[in-house]
Amino acid sequence: MPAQPQRLSECFPSGFEPRRTQAEIMSRIDDALSSGHRHIILCAPTGVGKSHVAMAFARAMGTSHTLTAQKILQDQYTADFAWALPLKGKSNFPCVVLCDKAAVDPSSGWDASVSCSRASCSWTEKDHGRKKTVTCEHKPMPAQYSVEGRGTEAESVRPLAEGKACHYYDQKYRALNASHTVFNYAAYFLTRKYPPSGAADMLRRKCIVADEAHEIEDQLIDMVGMDIYRSHLSDVNLSMSSYATDDIDGIKRMVEAAADAYHREVRDLEDEHGGSMAPAVAERVARFRRRRDDLDAIFHEIDRAPENMVVQRGEGGGVSLKPLEVGAHAQRYFDAPCQLYMSATVHRDVFCSTMGLEASECAFIEIERSPFPPQSREVRFADVRRLSARSSEDDYAAVYSEAARILAAHAGEKGLVLTSRKDQCDALAAHVRSEAGEAAAARLKIVHNDTGEERERTLAAHARDGGPSVLVSPSLWYGVDLKGDLSRFQVIIKAPYLSLGDRRTRAKMERSDAWYKYASLTKLLQGMGRSVRDSDDHAVTYVLDAGARSLIGAMRKYVPSSYRDVLGDALR
Repeated sequence: MPAQPQRLSECFPSGFEPRRTQAEIMSRIDDALSSGHRHIILCAPTGVGKSHVAMAFARAMGTSHTLTAQKILQDQYTADFAWALPLKGKSNFPCVVLCDKAAVDPSSGWDASVSCSRASCSWTEKDHGRKKTVTCEHKPMPAQYSVEGRGTEAESVRPLAEGKACHYYDQKYRALNASHTVFNYAAYFLTRKYPPSGAADMLRRKCIVADEAHEIEDQLIDMVGMDIYRSHLSDVNLSMSSYATDDIDGIKRMVEAAADAYHREVRDLEDEHGGSMAPAVAERVARFRRRRDDLDAIFHEIDRAPENMVVQRGEGGGVSLKPLEVGAHAQRYFDAPCQLYMSATVHRDVFCSTMGLEASECAFIEIERSPFPPQSREVRFADVRRLSARSSEDDYAAVYSEAARILAAHAGEKGLVLTSRKDQCDALAAHVRSEAGEAAAARLKIVHNDTGEERERTLAAHARDGGPSVLVSPSLWYGVDLKGDLSRFQVIIKAPYLSLGDRRTRAKMERSDAWYKYASLTKLLQGMGRSVRDSDDHAVTYVLDAGARSLIGAMRKYVPSSYRDVLGDALR
């Protein structure tokens, strides 16, 4: 157990005064640390200021990694706490070389065609008949940075060398040299999975803060699992039909053959083109390297624990591989001496079971009351119909009609409609168009794709739109802050039960029905909190599916205390 030099209250970010609830949380964390706990789970509602407590915890520990689910949340941390430096993936940065070749000034705007994810940062060349690895001249090294004021809020990380440094690696090595680094989960897992040469010591931190901790399981699944498409094999002259993809041994042979083929293809392209690669060739090499590394990683996962890998036919005849249990992977990545897990919807026993932790060894802190008054975040259960896989078209039509009525009642306001499937978004839009006309349907901005880039573009467009636009999506249940006038009402079309068409979900449900219902409950409760984000905010949530009331009632012991004042008789 590391020494704790200061109490958290002494490390609270300057310029802010701890509120009563924040002071209570910090005192309880101090007590937990003094009692020898190294895993602390904080269940606290939106508005208590968890991020400020997290940064006090990070500063008290000395060095930290802070993890968030979305890049938007990552940006909020680094905007509020300038001494915590962000680390993001390659797609967020323009490549110096590609920009020069395309005569693009990145300060005036750039697009994906010149992003670092399209470039090759190193390649092989022949020197007097022998191969050597050549690295891009713009790529710095982790040790080429100095740190001034280490451990203070005035800490500054600066490069030792002058010149035009790679934007991606410059921000990466600044962040790794800093005492406190802020990642999104995907960037953190990738950095830990493929650590930069010479940065092992930089990745060792005294604590990890995991914000939005309810998303860790899904984030680990995305990290460990892989979707293998037919094109992944055909790109290296292999065919999926040559392998028995209905059993894990056949999958393992296919993955091994594909990984070997990508190793050869990358080597041959580097031998042929060396450092004079055209942009299209460099992008191909970079893409093939990523596939090679992903195939190597999934092969080792299958080889290590074949019984833990769930295989499912994917889109277009491909194969989807997902880990059934993620506890072993959580232990690998959440390995700092101390961890702080934070969420508005986390239950100690379920969370510990998922993460492979002993509940008795974890300190659990729950804040029982929301700082927002219940009248500002009212939840209305309409109970129009009980929707399920067996529901008729008439059932859905009745729900869509009620949604159309609610949209009309909020005609001058922005809002959010949450669905459980993509087809429900389109069906709702068609129903609104039929009942209320084209103008009413034009308000609806459907968000089908859950990629970070599309989400950010859609949210930015929604904010810029001066009219009463309404977001309609199956993917905005988590990680979205629709503050103020960005949403004054929410409509939940259907209780978000996880799809049993997903073999991993079905296998987990067969092991534990409570896990399945808890995961669905968490998604429902998270969705209810998208539109009220501060003390002056207000929005009303309409829940149309009677099944949502049943889910809450059946899982009431798992409902965080801070939600109970707005759920009313649904908890009976």
